[in-house]
Amino acid sequence: MVELIEMPAAERKAAFEAWRRLPRSARIEVLNLARRQRRHPDPAVAGAAIEWARTQHWRVWWRKLPPYVLPLVGVAETLGCWFIAPDGVAKIAIVAAGVVVVLSGLLGWNARKLAGLILSLPPNPVPE
Repeated sequence: MVELIEMPAAERKAAFEAWRRLPRSARIEVLNLARRQRRHPDPAVAGAAIEWARTQHWRVWWRKLPPYVLPLVGVAETLGCWFIAPDGVAKIAIVAAGVVVVLSGLLGWNARKLAGLILSLPPNPVPE
């Protein structure tokens, strides 16, 4: 597991913006290469990926929770409120809110997992 790091807000914002400026195809390629335990060959793209991955591991209290907690909270919230809410629009709103919480939790879990893969990769060999 990757340790949580200190990261100022300006640095997080710059890293996230650099990642978002990469073409979607380059971001997908970075993630696919990381799954195969390889860094992107372009140093600029690899650098942006590393900085983005660091943003997923900055030290805040909710990053200390296991990644499956938010999806479980969403499921518990939906099920718990389903039984106490009146019929009609309230139930629809509760289910919609629960789905949003579950999906955001799952997406965050996936991002943290992929960021950990990127940070754990060895550096690319330097050509001679």
